[in-house]
Amino acid sequence: MVLGLQKAAGVKFARVQFDGDAQAVTALLGGHVDAAATSPAGMLSQVKAGTIRIIGYGGKDPLKLYPDVKGWPLQGYDVDLPVFSRDRASKGNGAEPSKRTGRHG
Repeated sequence: MVLGLQKAAGVKFARVQFDGDAQAVTALLGGHVDAAATSPAGMLSQVKAGTIRIIGYGGKDPLKLYPDVKGWPLQGYDVDLPVFSRDRASKGNGAEPSKRTGRHG
C-alpha cells in the first residue's frame, strides 16, 4: 500500500521496517517516523486518546472504526487496496474459524 501511495502521490518515502503495529506506533509517538501504516485496530487507542490522527487508508469502503476518515481513492489518489480482517485465536482453543471474512474496520 505504501508503494502504491508513493507512486500515486508522486513522493518518495523512506521505508522503515517494524515487527508489528506496536513498534510502528511507538516510533510514531516518539517522533522517530512521521507516518506509519498499520492495521485499522493498531492505532485505535492512540486515535481515541487524540495522540495520533489517521489521514487515510488504502480502500474505498468506509472503515467501521474510523467512519470519518476517507480512503486514498476518495482523496484523489489512485490507490485501492482493501483492508482485510484477520481472525486470531490461540492454537488448540477449540474455537471454530470464523466464516466472516472480507473488509473490516
